[in-house]
Amino acid sequence: NVLTTASFMPLFAKVASNERAKHMNDIAVKHFLPGMPTVAYDDPSYGRNYWRGPTWLNVAYFATKGLYDYGFVDTANVIRSQIIQWVANDGDYIHENYDSKTGEGFCCDHFSWRCVFIRKFILDF
Repeated sequence: NVLTTASFMPLFAKVASNERAKHMNDIAVKHFLPGMPTVAYDDPSYGRNYWRGPTWLNVAYFATKGLYDYGFVDTANVIRSQIIQWVANDGDYIHENYDSKTGEGFCCDHFSWRCVFIRKFILDF
């Protein structure tokens, strides 16, 4: 009953129909721009705690790459640009996750595997 980034995983796996992908792009534009939070911005369960709203680079990458691969380049680039800007503003760190409204880094800094997803955001689009 909660709209999350998990709804976008069929796009990343390339198993969604084009019609379904268009529907997911519409959902992304309406509920997940600009920061691809783990829970839709307007969902009642959205918050700043761990998996209920912050932007996690791994699931944001999968969702955004899926949108990109189905041709929704403008939507993907809005998300991609926002996330790269947050990380660039984070100084010397790449945090475990980010506040999906302000871009403030949360949880662990120096979180090494997050670097992989920033690299993927830069090179795969």
